[in-house]
Amino acid sequence: MQDEELKIFINESYETLNSLDKELVVLGKNPENNEILHTIHANYQTFLESSKFLKFSKLESLTHIGERLTNQLVQSDYE
Repeated sequence: MQDEELKIFINESYETLNSLDKELVVLGKNPENNEILHTIHANYQTFLESSKFLKFSKLESLTHIGERLTNQLVQSDYE
């Protein structure tokens, strides 16, 4: 892995985690907010794919849990 790839990953991860932090607070205050739920799910997917691409297997496993949980919530919106 190149140093530049790692720097990009760290910067993007920082932004994604900051967004997730804020979005999870919003969702906690308004659990019926489907738009924010979809945004959270998309952020988990992005983080998961980045972790997978860079072969960060432990981070990928952890992120996959969040992605699966939000996927279940998103899917329950359609049922």
